[in-house]
Amino acid sequence: MAKYRSHQRKIPKERRVAGWKAALNNPSTSSEGRSHARRQLLMVRRARAGSLTQRPQAG
Repeated sequence: MAKYRSHQRKIPKERRVAGWKAALNNPSTSSEGRSHARRQLLMVRRARAGSLTQRPQAG
């Protein structure tokens, strides 16, 4: 009997971002899918920009 996971497998952030970018470039993606991918990419960019500004200075 195969074991199952009680939690969802976490996909690496790079692969998730690549999927959202691919969804934006795919002409058959629905408008809802495009808006979702666009929002997710904006959230990732904001989080990345915030982490860069909050990083303590060495020295």
